[in-house]
Amino acid sequence: MKPIIAALCLMLAASTAKAAVPQEITTDKGIKAWLVEDRSLPLLAVSIAFTGAGSAYDPDGKEGRASRAAALLTEGAGEMDARAFSIAAESHAISLQIGAEEDRMSVAMQSLSEHKDKAFELLGLALTRPRFDSDSLERAESQMLAIIKQQESRPGYQLQMAMMKAAFGNHPYSRPPLGTQSSARAITRRDLVEYHTRYLTRGNLVVSIVGDLAPEDAKRLLDLHLGGLPERYDPETTVAEAAFKPPGEPVHVDFDVPQTMVAFALPGLKRTDPDYMTAHVMNHILGGGGSLNARLGNEIREKRGLSYSVFSTLDPMDHAALLRGGFATKSQQAGEAIRTLRETLADFSANGPKDNEFSDAKEFLKGSFVLSLDSNAEIAAFLINMQLHDLGIDYLQKRNRLVDAVTREQVAAMAKRLVDTQKLLVVSVGKMP
Repeated sequence: MKPIIAALCLMLAASTAKAAVPQEITTDKGIKAWLVEDRSLPLLAVSIAFTGAGSAYDPDGKEGRASRAAALLTEGAGEMDARAFSIAAESHAISLQIGAEEDRMSVAMQSLSEHKDKAFELLGLALTRPRFDSDSLERAESQMLAIIKQQESRPGYQLQMAMMKAAFGNHPYSRPPLGTQSSARAITRRDLVEYHTRYLTRGNLVVSIVGDLAPEDAKRLLDLHLGGLPERYDPETTVAEAAFKPPGEPVHVDFDVPQTMVAFALPGLKRTDPDYMTAHVMNHILGGGGSLNARLGNEIREKRGLSYSVFSTLDPMDHAALLRGGFATKSQQAGEAIRTLRETLADFSANGPKDNEFSDAKEFLKGSFVLSLDSNAEIAAFLINMQLHDLGIDYLQKRNRLVDAVTREQVAAMAKRLVDTQKLLVVSVGKMP
């Protein structure tokens, strides 16, 4: 049965890759976008990134500015206040989501193609003419303060903050994306207007479109509704490369919760690294996706019952890269679980993957890639990553061939390179015995 499933996955991969062939379009105003024209369904998805516009670019004392701006862009724009904007979107079944990550502002819009003009109009208004009305500002600040308070009471948030602080010191990556109680209160309307003018521009704009839309319509709509963005990207802050300098001893945050949560991190690879695909295969064998068949899942959960799940992932950022992971365990078992983690990592680094681990990982990664691109929105988001990391416009077609080209010897060498327990950072939150 397994070979049949693998064959079906590969057939589906070939079909998906053939269907999702992007073309690059350039508008009269110089806006570039990748477009996959698909007329099979009357649906449309747009994904946008503004590079160098995420929370890492928040000024000192105004942490949370990018997140606040993202929350307010759809709270009224142009001639419409927040309620009118929401009604316009809902009455046309238009979804518009905007959020700030560490490195960028991300926008996702979905619509029926029959409402494409209205969808692009609302998208353009949100990005070019946000209102930042006083009532929306007050509501957003109140909501943000409540979320920050709630986050600070959660062990997972404490774990993430402690890990980033231990890994990167005072680098902007270690600051809370939503800010603190004091920084949230310090953000003014002027701060948000300045952010909008400097960071949401054509100079740092990346666009992908997937669905029922012709190239000429795409060019027209982009120029009409995004052509009003400022031309020049003009940040007032810069972000340096983050040096990974973990302390020699594990970091523990005492927290009154039933379980101890554990995070671990090592230096990783940026997405542009030519050996990234090898690291991707290696990570899946080690703990990718929290699979029980992965090495960490087998050793920590299956053999010893120390955790319900354990995962590892590659986390490439613009100014740093991590190989990180984590698990939760009973507090009285935390010491044993961390020792098992270290032993498993050391063995994997020394001996690399087993033959069956290697072959199973490659088959899974090829089949699951297709399943991850099961909607216009997923494809549009992936096209953004292809552009951000210079993977090439033909990456969808060649990606599984890149997986096939990875050898077991390369994965073993990558394990020695990345899984270095001398550089391991371990952070825990909870009660230690």
